[in-house]
Amino acid sequence: MYEAGNHLLVCAEYSDPELHKHNAAHIMISLDDKIDIMTRSERKKCHGIVIPSGVEHTANTDKNKVLIFLFDNTTTIAKQIKNLAILSDEAVNEVIKAYYCFENGDKSNSCYREL
Repeated sequence: MYEAGNHLLVCAEYSDPELHKHNAAHIMISLDDKIDIMTRSERKKCHGIVIPSGVEHTANTDKNKVLIFLFDNTTTIAKQIKNLAILSDEAVNEVIKAYYCFENGDKSNSCYREL
């Protein structure tokens, strides 16, 4: 887990937690295969997704490692995440590349800011 000024980053492996909601917007990125994201009304299978604060959701990652960026709903970024939306493969690949660069690098604050 990494803590920054406006978010937390968790690298997790989990499958099928209960539907839940909280006061954090999410950016979820699979480091492996596609993951299933479910809300009360939608189901998406993707490599990356944004989930607004307050949206009831769950994920089945099928034990794939997933990066989960959690943004408190008072942050500027959370306020910009208004709809459930799949991220492009290009965006996902850029985040994965930056994450592995950070993980395999010096883990300095400047490297994390680049991520």
